[in-house]
Amino acid sequence: MGYAVVEEVIAPDVHGKWVRPFRGFRDPIDALIGAVQRIPVRPEDVRGGCQLNNLAQEMSPLDAGFRKRLAIIFDAWREAVASVLREGQTHASVRRDVQPTDAAGLLIAMVEGYGSLAKNAEDAKVIKAGIRNVVAWLRTLRPPGNRKRV
Repeated sequence: MGYAVVEEVIAPDVHGKWVRPFRGFRDPIDALIGAVQRIPVRPEDVRGGCQLNNLAQEMSPLDAGFRKRLAIIFDAWREAVASVLREGQTHASVRRDVQPTDAAGLLIAMVEGYGSLAKNAEDAKVIKAGIRNVVAWLRTLRPPGNRKRV
């Protein structure tokens, strides 16, 4: 049953928030900022935390099946972000020196890390600060002179 939750609830949720929104978007940084700004900040969302992160932390060490299924989701998320950053580099909207896969991993780590910090603190201010910080970092991925505010 747990595997079904991963495959039928968590995977579609991550794809809906972090994979599909990037398709056909003109400015990848705007797309990523939009995804980050849509992270839920209601107290009940903060208390529950991210389902993907919760399962990764609790179940991955205990069950190889969970670990593999969650890895597929994290890999799809990382590749979707890396892909949109690579596409942005071809259109000069992302700095050439950005390593897309590394930047994608950092984005995921920041999003999940701030989510964990907010859940532990039971404080939406933590995730709100995280969103501001992640958005500020994303803006630095634009080439100099192209750091518009969204």
